[in-house]
Amino acid sequence: MNHLPVEHTLTHLARMLTGALRARIDTDGWLHDPETAAPTPTQHYGQLSAALAFLLWEEHRPAWRPALDAWLATPRARLGHEPFNRFLLLTMRARLDVLPATAADTRAIARGLARCPPRARYPSNNWHLLAQLCRLLAAPPRRRARETRALNALLARWIGADGAFIDYPRAPGRTGATPLTYHYKALFVATVAAGFVDDATLAGHLTHLLRFAVRQGSSADGHLAGFGRSTHVLFADACFLASLTLLRAHELPAGQALIAGIARRLRAQLRPDGLYWLNPAGDTASWDEYMFLSVYNAWFAALVSWAVTCATLPRSRSRTP
Repeated sequence: MNHLPVEHTLTHLARMLTGALRARIDTDGWLHDPETAAPTPTQHYGQLSAALAFLLWEEHRPAWRPALDAWLATPRARLGHEPFNRFLLLTMRARLDVLPATAADTRAIARGLARCPPRARYPSNNWHLLAQLCRLLAAPPRRRARETRALNALLARWIGADGAFIDYPRAPGRTGATPLTYHYKALFVATVAAGFVDDATLAGHLTHLLRFAVRQGSSADGHLAGFGRSTHVLFADACFLASLTLLRAHELPAGQALIAGIARRLRAQLRPDGLYWLNPAGDTASWDEYMFLSVYNAWFAALVSWAVTCATLPRSRSRTP
């Protein structure tokens, strides 16, 4: 893998990780977490992330409906992270447009979307941003301009003068700091949105976010998001690598260097079971209480798999995301 072009390296990495996740699916379709020795938490988004990753690779596609159906069978009161799961479901729905899909598949996605409708308020700015992306992706053509303006308004409010995304405090002021992990998530949201609609204001926001992200992620050892909560975690890796791939940064020398550095560092984080440790420490000592091995690995597999397979889809047939 060391001698593969970077885009092939990411394809190999995402495909192998998806296979490792599939090996942890039980007979009921649930993803299991090797660190907690329990199913992936229902209130998170590991289950649907795994379902999307399975859908994207032909050899793993037989596992996507059991994974989705297991989530659909979970009582709604036990679910959470609605914007994350809604985005994953919208992405599955779009991919089914270019795959052989049954009416039952379409109905299953519709049932899932009904379980995580958009809400007016969320606990943090990065959740609001992802929820607004979902509104844009789900909007009929006549409403896309309005939803794009709403997304631009959030980005204008929460991107600082240096291009950094502000997750906390919610109303920017003189106190507080944003974990860098959420900046990479904001970059991913802007990247997906800019690929869906052609809007000059949105493109400008994306440029600001990308410039800041590249400055923060340009270390030779491939480390990202070293400040705040979720430091150096796989979540940021997923968002940044997916963004760079969707933006075709791997076609440029600087982008190739960034991607290759992260991939080298990730190889050192590979566990014997085929999953990745959540950060370079290679243990659980530095994890925050909301971090789960299965959740972040599945999120990584879903986003990077989607990004590397997007290039193989005929754009004219693809309903984004």
